[in-house]
Amino acid sequence: MKDVGQAIRKAYYDALLNQVTEPGAPLVKVPIVDEKLELAITDADLYMLIGAQNETPADNKTKWVSEVELTITIVNRRKATNSKTVVENIADQMLTILFPVKNSNTLVLSSPFSLTYARVVTPIQYAFERTNDGWKIIKELTFKNRITQ
Repeated sequence: MKDVGQAIRKAYYDALLNQVTEPGAPLVKVPIVDEKLELAITDADLYMLIGAQNETPADNKTKWVSEVELTITIVNRRKATNSKTVVENIADQMLTILFPVKNSNTLVLSSPFSLTYARVVTPIQYAFERTNDGWKIIKELTFKNRITQ
């Protein structure tokens, strides 16, 4: 049995890396960071953050199985007024990239792992926060993944 944590995080990271663009600026890529790997994430005004991860064993008689919930947070920090439009656009791009057609996904896990399914499981959550130099809007998406090995 192996730990699925790094494999699922890498699958989401690889699927989204350099694929999401800033609304209105198609040549500007929105960075994706893994909170475990990046310490200087606050340098960007707009980014996607792979955050909380919860794993539940769901083994059967023949395979090790894990149900893994993974949260990706879209953060938009601006010095002037802010709206949900930017984070909604980023979320739309993310979902289109990850789930291009119904009952399908673009996530690739390395051996010995196999992804049975991936889906969005929680209602989208927003948070608004006034900062010292403007506003921060956050949108969280939680994905549930079933992984076998």
